[in-house]
Amino acid sequence: METTYNPKQMLDIFWEAALILKRGAPKYRWYNADAKDYWHSCNDPYVLVPRITTLDRDYSRAWHMHQQQQHGIHPVVIKAMGMARPDDWQQLLLEWPHKAQSDPSRLAYTANERKGTDDKQAITTVGKYLTRHFSTLPDHAIRDLAALCGKGECFIVNTSVQMIHHLERGPKSCMQWGRDNVEDHPYQAYAPEHGWGLAVRTIGGDTVGRALVITKDDSKYFVRSYFRNDDGYSGRDDVLEAWLKEDGYEHRGGWNHGQRLKRIDDSNDCGFVAPYLDGCNQRVSVVGKTLVIDDDGEYDCSNTNGDADTVNGTDCADCGDRTDENDGYWIGYHEDSLVCSDCNDNYTYGRGRNGREYRFHEDHGVYVESQDVSYHTDYLDDNNIVCLENGEYEHVDEAIEIDGDWYSVDDDRICLFQDTQEWGMQCDGWQCVASCDWYTDAVECVEVDGEKYHPANLHRGGDLKP
Repeated sequence: METTYNPKQMLDIFWEAALILKRGAPKYRWYNADAKDYWHSCNDPYVLVPRITTLDRDYSRAWHMHQQQQHGIHPVVIKAMGMARPDDWQQLLLEWPHKAQSDPSRLAYTANERKGTDDKQAITTVGKYLTRHFSTLPDHAIRDLAALCGKGECFIVNTSVQMIHHLERGPKSCMQWGRDNVEDHPYQAYAPEHGWGLAVRTIGGDTVGRALVITKDDSKYFVRSYFRNDDGYSGRDDVLEAWLKEDGYEHRGGWNHGQRLKRIDDSNDCGFVAPYLDGCNQRVSVVGKTLVIDDDGEYDCSNTNGDADTVNGTDCADCGDRTDENDGYWIGYHEDSLVCSDCNDNYTYGRGRNGREYRFHEDHGVYVESQDVSYHTDYLDDNNIVCLENGEYEHVDEAIEIDGDWYSVDDDRICLFQDTQEWGMQCDGWQCVASCDWYTDAVECVEVDGEKYHPANLHRGGDLKP
């Protein structure tokens, strides 16, 4: 992201323009033709001063005034503007993105002038909208911003009784032993007196997400989150993680060395109930009535049965750390390589060779918005994905080929010519003002007061049809 970006100045310009629209300014388009390229490339982009150009027909955008009165702009969009400059803030302003009334987790916006006049808003996901308007925002930042719109209530509990209550009712875990008795539950090891807590997300009273957290000595962090899926697999909870980051918690690859846990005596081989430790630091030493996370510790807490023994594992294909197969992720077309949960953040699940779905490195993935799927760049042909003229990717069913180049069906530069029934570029034809249909230059138009009309839309005398 840019280091010279001034979000306060951008927002000041944005809100000033919004106020002008709300007061019913003439129809206009913000621009600075002489400095356009400079504005997009210079290190100090806010030399730009907005100017207003009044078009041939001077009228106020009453529909935009109505949108502002009915809906506040989406707060996540404002957060995004605080992180990166939008690609076209004028277009963003005119679209006036806000929470969709039918589903507050999604976003509504006005796609164009006609839609505004008809009071029809397009509905999309927050992530897709941010991707379209903020090309400099990295994928992980967009993912976290979109996750803030997720459903449910997030909070942190810090007593053993509450932690075990939500553990047993939440996402599937090896630490679920089917009992709420605090005295002999292995989750006791995460004792609140040592700084442990549990972040919880609930929907309708049901626990759907959780994450162990540390809040101690000005250190706030977590290692992994769990989300309850209908198929029983506990994936990561992006919504809960976004909420934690918003609250100042850092996502780390493992628990800090020296972090203490409560020792629970047991008659097994190691003499205590060993909790399963997420992340890369899983070895502990016994110090009195506590366990201490220690690289040189004599016990490895990577078992799921309460024992702390040496675990037969597999080296992570990325970082080389020893990884329990039950806690790793299989990657590649044949799913024959294992990565740990931390390195898995560098992989995406999508479609690759022969249209098969599997995990591959994010450097080899491209996201196709219309399909809401990532594709392996080496196997785009296998999945009918084409590269558009603007460098983006699209499924062939959502694209049009014109003179050897591909364009999205939603590209404003293309049109369907009525006389040939073929797709082409708008610059190669003309549009009838009355019908909004496009025609090639082979069809002669009739001009009235500088506007072009198809002859079928005129009386013989030249007057416009009512």
